[in-house]
Amino acid sequence: MTGRALPAGPVFFIILASLSFACMGLAVKGAAELTVFQTTLFRSLVNLGIILVPMIKKAAGGPGAELFWGRRGNRRFLMLRAVCGLLGVGALFYALPRMPIGDSSALSRLHPFFITLLAALFLKEKITPPRILALIIGFAGALFILKPRFDFSLLPGLLCFSASLWTAGAYTALHCLGGREAPETPVFWFAGLTILVTLIPALAFWVSPSPAGWACLLAAGGFAALSQFCITRAYQGAPAGAISVFEYTHILFSLLLGWFLLGETPDLWSLLGSLMIIGMGVFLFLQGRRP
Repeated sequence: MTGRALPAGPVFFIILASLSFACMGLAVKGAAELTVFQTTLFRSLVNLGIILVPMIKKAAGGPGAELFWGRRGNRRFLMLRAVCGLLGVGALFYALPRMPIGDSSALSRLHPFFITLLAALFLKEKITPPRILALIIGFAGALFILKPRFDFSLLPGLLCFSASLWTAGAYTALHCLGGREAPETPVFWFAGLTILVTLIPALAFWVSPSPAGWACLLAAGGFAALSQFCITRAYQGAPAGAISVFEYTHILFSLLLGWFLLGETPDLWSLLGSLMIIGMGVFLFLQGRRP
């Protein structure tokens, strides 16, 4: 990786995605009365509804059906991105109503660490000893947030941790796609697969939303659509792992929203763990920027 300056576009999109993602988490917490199948389904329904009409118009102007289904050689990466995204969102949406939003955001932002590992395995990027140390310290910070108690209260935190791994897989698939697909195509695949998988369970375990619940569902879907579009644009325009550091602004946004709107104050261990994750993430970024 070279020391060239990053283009401003991907940085802007990744920060906007982080803010949107924090707002989505707040909306999901507001819909805690509903099942994870409902929140995941409606997130994707709103997501798909927002992009579908512009996609149809765009396809009619030239790309045709390829805009929806992608190029034949790219479909394995589109499916990998969709599957990883579904697993990550499902795990995160289960955890969000059951733990402080600041803790969940810190654990869900571990995916740059996993991206470093996946980039080494599949993209042949080198991991130096300082990066290995940074990974160890970052994952130790996750333990400070989790505070393992070896009972079922640990489950939401572990799911947030697993969501980071799935998110890393999704972002690595996006990087493998590069600029060979329109930004809407991975979002379409992701939303379509999620709807197919969650529709029947959501109907089988249906809980009637309150007016506030409906508002939170729509807000979660809208912010998710904005976040996914920005993430896709960002990772198609910059190298793997190079811009992931800016996603740590999501932790700051979440802490502020939790503090001002929910009255959540993180304890000392959670703050320390969050700082360790952010600090080591920044260190990995600086290491990756060196010639």
